[in-house]
Amino acid sequence: MPPPAEGTAIHFDVVYVPVGMPVTGHPGARSMGTQLIGMVELENGERVYVTSLPREMDVPLREKIERLRSVRVLDVEGKVVEKTGMLGFGTEPNPDAADGTEVATLVDVTRPDEVERRDDER
Repeated sequence: MPPPAEGTAIHFDVVYVPVGMPVTGHPGARSMGTQLIGMVELENGERVYVTSLPREMDVPLREKIERLRSVRVLDVEGKVVEKTGMLGFGTEPNPDAADGTEVATLVDVTRPDEVERRDDER
């Protein structure tokens, strides 16, 4: 995936489709404009789709990412580890349901200076 525009993030969905459920195209294609990343049919006949969609990041998410990016990783001797990539995991309320369910989140919180450093090494 190419990097998202400034102030946005790429939102990925993993969607399980039961056996026999008709799907035209891929989930979210018409209603949300999602892009299909891939689809796999499981041995039990269910299908799993991975889709993506660029979304704007709200202020609380930006603040959370900045806090996570400020964390410095130390090795066993207490020295700062340079060149780290980090992922943040959590849950948030499901925006598509009012039943109290939550969806899992995974956020890349690699610090921008480390991304630039990796790009320079290529």
